[in-house]
Amino acid sequence: MRDKIKTGRNQFKHSSMNEKSARAAQIFQMLGTDTPQNITLILEQARLAIDGLFAFFIPLCRQNDCPPLHTSPDLPQDLEIDCIINSTLFKNTGDRKTHPVLSCISPQDRQTDPLVKKLNIKACIGTPVSFKQTPLGTLWVIDTIPRSFTQDDTTCLETLAAALGLEEERLSLGNKRLKAQKARVRELEKELAQAKKMESIGIIAGGVAHELNNILAGLVSYPELLLLQMEKNSPLREPISFIHDTGLKAADIVQDLLTLTRRGIKQTRVINLNQIIQDYHNSSVHQRLVKNFPNIDFEIKSKPDLLNLNGSEFHISKVIMNLVMNAAEAVQRNGQVIIETFNRYVDISRGGMNEIPQGEYVVLRVSDDGAGISQENIKRIFEPFYVKKQMGRSGSGLGLSVVWNLVKDHGGYIEISSKKEKGTSFELYFPGAGDKMESIPENCPLH
Repeated sequence: MRDKIKTGRNQFKHSSMNEKSARAAQIFQMLGTDTPQNITLILEQARLAIDGLFAFFIPLCRQNDCPPLHTSPDLPQDLEIDCIINSTLFKNTGDRKTHPVLSCISPQDRQTDPLVKKLNIKACIGTPVSFKQTPLGTLWVIDTIPRSFTQDDTTCLETLAAALGLEEERLSLGNKRLKAQKARVRELEKELAQAKKMESIGIIAGGVAHELNNILAGLVSYPELLLLQMEKNSPLREPISFIHDTGLKAADIVQDLLTLTRRGIKQTRVINLNQIIQDYHNSSVHQRLVKNFPNIDFEIKSKPDLLNLNGSEFHISKVIMNLVMNAAEAVQRNGQVIIETFNRYVDISRGGMNEIPQGEYVVLRVSDDGAGISQENIKRIFEPFYVKKQMGRSGSGLGLSVVWNLVKDHGGYIEISSKKEKGTSFELYFPGAGDKMESIPENCPLH
């Protein structure tokens, strides 16, 4: 670059003004791929073309995002940037779009302006810099010799300003991409921290679960033996039955803890999501849920041409059970819980709880018209025991944690949408296996 600048200095020194304007147009051929270096080169060529002291670019500040001020390399080392920005010579000129800016040095400026006093400025010329009619700032050249500027001076400076506008736009786009990349890195770091957190919780939960499992074996099996040997009218039957039922609820919690520990689905096969939903509908688990929530209308809306997926029927059924139970508990009065299935092709990567890559997916949607989830809580609802539940009564507090882990084990993704008092929708994306199977009829009611 320095060789180019030296060449430019010699060319401008021995050229007429018309020749300078022509050579200024050659700046587009001198530019490389390094945007900051290109800006420095343009500013140096502007200084040489006008034969001034130094050149600089004062950007417009838009939306509290002010880009940096750029100067030619020969800026005096002891001159602070704020001295240029705060100079009265350049006030209220940056928003001009087409006409050159000529700033006169008044007697008052010579006495009060710090930049004029420090450098003994006698003349300055500027021209607006824009990109596609959008003003970006002003290109200035200042001098310590009293002088006037010709039309050739302004034409030359406008040509260089056009090149500077292109480079400033490239720099702005590069900064935006860099900010987007940094934001994405921060998101990935948060996801990694969340994954490590869930893994740590799983390890702790596993150790606790195995110990509790050994204790509960006796708490569940011995009451069963006693009940088999006990007469039906025995006064001890009711308290022992209560102990037995409580032990079973505790055992369910232990099983959820073990699910958090046993990451990875070891045995998978091609399965159909609609068929699993039908099996869940016919199960005693769902029938008990219907009985416990008589104020809720449960409904299925499934697409008959649903793609298959690779996975475990048992674990997918557990996901459906937990989501439907969570949705039912969110409906405080009369309401509705809807289970939907459909195919969706994601052609552009989309972000939910995490980014969903392009591809063909089988989507399970479970929605309710309940109380909804506040935005500050959505990112934490998959953490164990974060929800406000009483263990053993309204669930273990592990249901959504189990859902998160099992969906990840199937290579899937989760999206959540919720509004206060408007309900919540969970969309689970499972990679499609490609083959299709006959499924249950569309809009089949659950009861």
